[in-house]
Amino acid sequence: GAGIVEWLGAFVDRLERGVFRAMPLVPTEPDSKGINLFPRYLPNVIDPSVSRVVTRGVEVIASTVHMIQNTQHGWTYSIRLRLLPPGHPEHSPAAERGFE
Repeated sequence: GAGIVEWLGAFVDRLERGVFRAMPLVPTEPDSKGINLFPRYLPNVIDPSVSRVVTRGVEVIASTVHMIQNTQHGWTYSIRLRLLPPGHPEHSPAAERGFE
């Protein structure tokens, strides 16, 4: 009843806000398009299932999805790393990161 309606409402809201997005689920296979359920970081949006930090020009974004399979519960995680490019406000040159 009401649980599925609430879930569907939250799902649609996240799709409309861009938290979830349609994209290839296998990056090397463009035809594998689906809805990525890992929340993505959106500036100025507070979401307890997404965390972002930049250290020495390396951006780390972690997100989690609660998984329910019959009576078992668990979590699955996504950890994304990105070296911020020159010109980005949080970029650090290689020398500042200890690589030169």
